[in-house]
Amino acid sequence: MRMYLLHLLLLLPSWVIGQAGLAVSPSRLYYEVSPGGSARQFISVTNPGESPLEVGVSVNDWYYDRLGTNQIAAPNTLVHSCSDWLQIFPGTYFVVPAKGTTEVEVSFKVPVNAASEPPVHTAIIFFTQLNPAKPVGSNGAAIQVTVKSGVKIYHKHQGHSVPVLEVTNFKGNHDADNNFIAELEFENQGTVWGDGKIKWELFNTADASRKNLGESQFFTLPGDKRAVLLKLPKDLPGGNYILSAVMAFGQDSVIKVSELEFQL
Repeated sequence: MRMYLLHLLLLLPSWVIGQAGLAVSPSRLYYEVSPGGSARQFISVTNPGESPLEVGVSVNDWYYDRLGTNQIAAPNTLVHSCSDWLQIFPGTYFVVPAKGTTEVEVSFKVPVNAASEPPVHTAIIFFTQLNPAKPVGSNGAAIQVTVKSGVKIYHKHQGHSVPVLEVTNFKGNHDADNNFIAELEFENQGTVWGDGKIKWELFNTADASRKNLGESQFFTLPGDKRAVLLKLPKDLPGGNYILSAVMAFGQDSVIKVSELEFQL
């Protein structure tokens, strides 16, 4: 589940978060609709508080940057935007009663003349609390808390489509603090979004020991060129190493293995 909260909320202590806000589910909607077709789904907006919650609704475009960070853009400005294909009911403003839930209908209609390229389209719906809570902190000061939550929209035309992820480079360098940074570069050359994980394992050629370095999760859209970085532990002894990156993605768990040999 992926939620988008204002930095103000993220920086507040847990006693503030517990008293604030709105809950939105699900965090993603997927539509598979051909040109001229339509579909609808629902988003639940819940008010856990003791007072009515005023909610504003807005739509934006979004994309991933090279490192996979979400970037927000004005609606209908990106080539893969579907912002104009959305209709939201009850509209751009509604009130959720205390301890209540409002079901928001998201109607999705693809124009008859929609082109087959790009193969996928995206948008994001933001739900913003318009009457921010003012909880009182432990020192008696009132702090205004505003919550903003986003739901990503994904669309693809009907038909078989698979993610095709190809590794384009695997390299390593030392940064300014002498940390060794491994960088795995790959590209989504398919016709649908490709999500997955990379499992990292380090092999010491001197003593044949192996060290699990955890996992990195990634998300891509068709055409994305991605770089996933891994900082190696600083306490590694000098010597020759082989770093393995095992990438698993897609519903069928396609596996790709890359190796990087280096010396510390």
